[in-house]
Order: sequence, then C-alpha cells, then structure tokens
Amino acid sequence: MGKIKKFTNAEEHMNFGNLLLAKNKYAEAAKYYKQALKLNPNHARAWGNLGAVYKFLNKLPLAEESLKKAIAINPNLPHLFYNLGIVFEEQKHIRKAIVNIEQAIKLDPDFKEAINHLFLLRRQICDWGDIDKLEKILDEKDCDTPFSSIMRQGDPAKNLATARNWCQKLEKTIPGQLFTFDIAERKKNNKVRVGYISRDFRKHPIGQLVAAMFDYHDRSKFKIQAYAYGVKDDSVYRQMIEAGVDNFVDLAPMGDLEAAQRIYHDQVDILVDLTGHTGENRMAICALRPAPVQVSWLGFPGTSGAGFFDYAIVDKTLVPQSHVPFYSEKLVFLPRCYQVNNNKIVISNKRYTRQDFGLPEKGIVFTSFNQTYKIEPVIFGIWMTILKRVPGSILWLWKHTSEAAENLKAAAAYAKVDPKRLTFSDKLSKEEHLKRMALADLGLDTRIYGGHTTTSDCLWAGVPVLTKMGNHFASRVCASVLTEALLPELITHSLKEYEDKAVYLAHNPKVLTEIRRKITHKHLQKNLYDTGGFVKDLEKAYLSMWETLKA
Repeated sequence: MGKIKKFTNAEEHMNFGNLLLAKNKYAEAAKYYKQALKLNPNHARAWGNLGAVYKFLNKLPLAEESLKKAIAINPNLPHLFYNLGIVFEEQKHIRKAIVNIEQAIKLDPDFKEAINHLFLLRRQICDWGDIDKLEKILDEKDCDTPFSSIMRQGDPAKNLATARNWCQKLEKTIPGQLFTFDIAERKKNNKVRVGYISRDFRKHPIGQLVAAMFDYHDRSKFKIQAYAYGVKDDSVYRQMIEAGVDNFVDLAPMGDLEAAQRIYHDQVDILVDLTGHTGENRMAICALRPAPVQVSWLGFPGTSGAGFFDYAIVDKTLVPQSHVPFYSEKLVFLPRCYQVNNNKIVISNKRYTRQDFGLPEKGIVFTSFNQTYKIEPVIFGIWMTILKRVPGSILWLWKHTSEAAENLKAAAAYAKVDPKRLTFSDKLSKEEHLKRMALADLGLDTRIYGGHTTTSDCLWAGVPVLTKMGNHFASRVCASVLTEALLPELITHSLKEYEDKAVYLAHNPKVLTEIRRKITHKHLQKNLYDTGGFVKDLEKAYLSMWETLKA
C-alpha cells in the first residue's frame, strides 16, 4: 500500500478505514484507525474498530487492549462489549467472554447476535442452569441462527425456516445478478471446472475429511480449484490440499465482491461450498453467484435455506423421502455415505495404556469425544443412567475447557453419580488421539447434533459407536456413517433403546468384541474409507449437474 490518504480530521480517517474493513483490507484499515486516534485519542469507535481489525488479524492481545480502551472512553456501546467477549472466547477465557456478552445484552436487550452467542457459550461450557430460559428468549426475540437451530431443534421444518430467513436477509444485500455465463461456450471445454470454497482448508475436521480426496479426481474430466478464506496454517491437511488441487487461491485478503470476481474470472463451472452456516463463513461470496452451478456440501449439517445453492449432496440415511420438502436445494443422493473420509490418516505407533490417561485398568470405558456444545441435559442424563446400570464403568470426555469439565462433574453429582467416574483428556495430535481412542470400549453419540468426523475417527481407531438416529440432518450423520461401515446394529431409534443397547453391550463383552473385530482398516477401506470410490460417485453427481444445465 502507498501513502496514507490525507484527511483533515479523525472522522474522515475513521470512515475510510471502515471502507477498507468492509473489503477485508485489515492491515490497511488499521493504519487509518491509528491515524484517526492520533488526531483524536478519545475516539471510542476508532479504538473499537481497531480492536476488531486486530481480532481479524488474530492479534488477540492487541484486540483486547484496544477494545478495553474503547470501553473506558465510552462504556455505553454494546457492540464493544460483544466484540471483547468474542476476543476472550478466542483466547479460551469463556467466563470473561460470558460476562462481557451479558453486559452487551444489558445495554441492548434486543441485541440478537449477542443473545444467540450467549446461548452458544453456555452450551460450550455445559452451563445448563438457565438454558431453558435462554432458549425461550431465543424463540421470543427470533434470535436463532441456522447453526443454533440445528443444535437445539430436531425439527427439519424449523431448521429450514431459520436458514431461509437468514439467507433472505443476506440475499437482500446483493445488488442483483452481476455475472452472466455462456454455458454453450463453456460446454465446449473437455473438462468441468470444479471449485471448492472453504474457510477450513487447515487443521480442522473439514480439512481432515477432504485432504486426501483431491488426488483422486479424474484430471481427464475435471479441473480442480480450491478457494480458501480462513486462517492459513502449516498443517499436513493444508499441505495435502494445496498439493492435491490444480490451483489453490487464497481469498482471505479479498472482499466478497473481489473474491466472487476471482472465481468468475477462473470460469468455475461448479462451485462447492464446504462451510455453510458455520462460524465466520463468507456465504456472501456464493450469494453473488460467481458460478453457474452452486452446491452446498459437508460443512453444515442441514439445508442452507439459500436460493443461490442449486444442489445439496446427501444420502438416503440422512434425508428420508419424507424430509425432502425441508430442503431449499435440489437434493443429490450419493449411493453411499455423503461424508468423504481421509484414507491417509495415520495412527501413532506410540504405546499407550489406560493408566496414561487416568482410566481404570478394568471396567468398561464409554467415550464421547464430541465437542462439548453438542452435549445437552437429556443425553447427559442418559449417560449417567448408563453408568449407574454398568458398575465400574466410566465416561471419557474431551476437556474442551476447565469450565466445561467442572460443570459436567457437577451435573454428574446432581445425578447421583460419582464425578470421579468422568475422566477428561486434553487435545493431542490427531495421530496420538486416534491411538489413545482405541483404549475405549464403546463410543456414545450425542443426541441433537451428533458426531461426524468424531464418529469416523472412532471407527478408524477400532472403537464402535452407538447412536440414536434422530429426525433432522445433524442427528442422522452418525447413522449414515455406521450404515456405510456396515454396522447397522449400532443404530438405535429411541433413547430407551440407546440406553439399553449400551448397557447390553457393556454386560456382554463377547458381543462387543465381535463388533470390534469387524472394524478393521481393511474392512473400512472397502466402504467408509474408500476415498477413491467416493470421489468416483461424487464426480458422477457433478457430471449429472453439468449435463442437466441447459445452454
């Protein structure tokens, strides 16, 4: 960037910084906010926006410092407390995050984004004390996002209504059709250009799932592009993705329009969004319609509710025919599980014992390494009943935060289960995590928002997973994975059946051992982890989409 434009006052610098911020030009925007603060050190909004820029640049201590200065100058702006809460969350200071977001709501009781985020934070640390009251407020003030909806609502009709409402608001910000496509001319090409767009081409469950698949695309029929807008890391997944595609483009420095223009310029025929309604998505890029065919897949377990996605990729376990009306997209049913898996995932050769992780040498070890926000009072109550019915058993969980661990221990005590029967483990590398998972006897899926990558990981580690198949996409993924792995005996259809099956397997080790014998890499590579076979089916779907498109 050249010299800073000369403005006469702080407000002009501030406004120009805002224009740059809207275009994702974070470093440049910071220069103008700093210049505004030189002219007016007490400009609260300039400090606040500088804090937001630092947050986007992942300079969290500087973001915290700037936002605190803004609040000291003007403690009556709710968005300052909200943004500070987000910065604390990024730093894993969840209690501080909650305090600040609650203050934002106190200043503005109708701050929908803050109310929704407070709900997410409470779920993240398993603080269920007044969660029913908070959910009532979510309903009364219409604060649901598509993500919170699938977390708490097992009703696909409600999921669709929430997603459609959110996308309609987004679509109103789009200035009409900006791009035109000469389909007849494009179809003269002997290769279909497929572009995958995601914020998660990194150390992330999505990055893990897709990392190996790009190598399997048939380059005689397809040209494969990847468009990233998330944080770049040096993970093996990022390296595999960059090496596996024909062209890797970093959209992070670009605004939404510039990013869409780049995709259009690259003449992408089929744009596949792998993020959906998950955190810090940039669905606005897809809303600008830079490709003639646009597809929603993998990142978000539900309908997008968007008019700008033509297709969603699913399977028959995920979406029974009676649920088809609850999707805004035309559904493409793969003849296998919709979730691709990485057949190149390596398991550590370290030797672990149960003692290494504080697990009992004897007794059944149940496990659920799902994200803590997926755990809610009903399923946790079932888990506690299972522990009571299986003497000597324990439940092994991921220690997302110390707050979540303490709250779950308290919930166990309230259920009259010794909190010592809950064991928590910190994160390890994926290779080491898969190795330690093999120490468990049986995985227990969550209820409303079930396991996805976690279920695949468990099976790759040789551990069976028990699920209760629900009524919406997010609660049926585990069943889809188990169906593909030829393990239908681990799918239940009521909470009572789920509880009884867990207890039965715990009391019948021969049956459990027989199931475990089926879960070998050799077996899984013929179905769930047949990455090459999956890509062939995916390519058939792409070709059908492209051939169906009329010139």
